[in-house]
Amino acid sequence: MKDDIPAPLGREIPALIRRRVSLETFYEGVELFLLGASFRTIAQLWVVPVHLVQRLVQTREFSEVARALKPQVRATESIALSRLIHQSLDAVTQRLEHGDPYVAASGEIKFKPIAAKDAATIAALLYDRREKVDREVEGKAGVVDDDAMHLIEVAAALDSFRRRREERQVIDLTASVTNDDAQAA
Repeated sequence: MKDDIPAPLGREIPALIRRRVSLETFYEGVELFLLGASFRTIAQLWVVPVHLVQRLVQTREFSEVARALKPQVRATESIALSRLIHQSLDAVTQRLEHGDPYVAASGEIKFKPIAAKDAATIAALLYDRREKVDREVEGKAGVVDDDAMHLIEVAAALDSFRRRREERQVIDLTASVTNDDAQAA
């Protein structure tokens, strides 16, 4: 990655640290800066005082290297984030397929199905993300397709199920209060 950077962009490492830091270590420090590392972390890498790092980031040499490295650092960061997203999606897929693990009274690990609300939330988030990516790739505005209609129908069915369940709880509570009143009289 650093091989693509013109050695050292018309100049050597900034004079402030030229004798203390190799070119490779200087580039590593600039990468850390671009990734949001603290001045203290960079100072530890370069083995220089923190105030010197604060002065260095204001130099033209540092700015030139940072500008040259930024696209490569962002691409590397994007790849790492993509890997994390794929791992997260794998975990979600496992949860959807098998349910949530729990330890039964016998000590055996069992799986209970995930809540319909959780599944609907996951589906909606994934659908929104897929639609956004499709729009970016194809350059078209959001169009409601069969998947969207299916998700709308599932959401309506889940809402209907929730309302019936709440009504049943209210009826059970009313019956319980009526029985308590009858026993008190």
